[in-house]
Amino acid sequence: MTFGDFRRGMDEDNWQCFPGNNVDGEHINVKFEAIHKIVGDTPCLDSRSCRMLYDFILRSNIKDCLELGFAHGKSSCFMGAALHEKGQGGKLVTIDRNSVKSLKPNILEQIEKTKLSDYVQPVFSETSYTWELMHLIEEATVSGHCIPEFDFVFIDGAHTWETDACAFFLVEKLLRPGGWILFDDLMWTLENSPSMSQEEHVRAMPEDVRKTPHVERIVTLLVAQSPEFQDILIRDGWAWAKKRITETEFNAPDIQVITKLYFLQAMKREMRNKFREILPFLSKLARK
Repeated sequence: MTFGDFRRGMDEDNWQCFPGNNVDGEHINVKFEAIHKIVGDTPCLDSRSCRMLYDFILRSNIKDCLELGFAHGKSSCFMGAALHEKGQGGKLVTIDRNSVKSLKPNILEQIEKTKLSDYVQPVFSETSYTWELMHLIEEATVSGHCIPEFDFVFIDGAHTWETDACAFFLVEKLLRPGGWILFDDLMWTLENSPSMSQEEHVRAMPEDVRKTPHVERIVTLLVAQSPEFQDILIRDGWAWAKKRITETEFNAPDIQVITKLYFLQAMKREMRNKFREILPFLSKLARK
């Protein structure tokens, strides 16, 4: 690796140096970087959040994933890429409304460009993802009991109490013991949303509905109080919650997996900042 290559790597948010991935080129994980070049400029999640999703799936035994709200399909592609990179099977079922087909680019175009159709299954709903969850529960019900079928659920859709409070109770039935739920945009409000705050029906809502962070209320009043969940972690606008383990063959990732990923991301930022401090000196040496 040349000095120029190393500099470019340190300047990119997606650079990493985890155990098993080193900077000498012997074992570099290129799947994230390849997907990032294709969908990285798409709106919604930033690169750091996509990296966290990708690494969580890649470095745990997560296989069967569910996503509620995919918009352009950016996060879907990174999760599908992680499943592909692991090479252990698994699939992401991701649900959103029919209207997202009009987005440019849409998820179908993203999946085609990334060649991830074997790992990402989009579901377009005419109503809402809570209605599609009813169908998933129906399909998973055997002799009057819902058999959980997902290891990880990412909720990044409506961000409203009416939709996502219901969604939480529905996905709990579909989540295996030891599996994780992740809520995005913990402190998001209708009042502070650049797009939603200007809509007539939102402006007509009571003030407390507009100003209250609905996802935070769901996590505090429902998830944290549920006897079915443990190990709740709040970090960088996300809320993670692990379903309590009972008798299961699923070897669930524990909270240390997530905290380690955050620690490694912080180390990466610190290394990048330190490198930028000494970059002028290194540049002078390289010119001599």
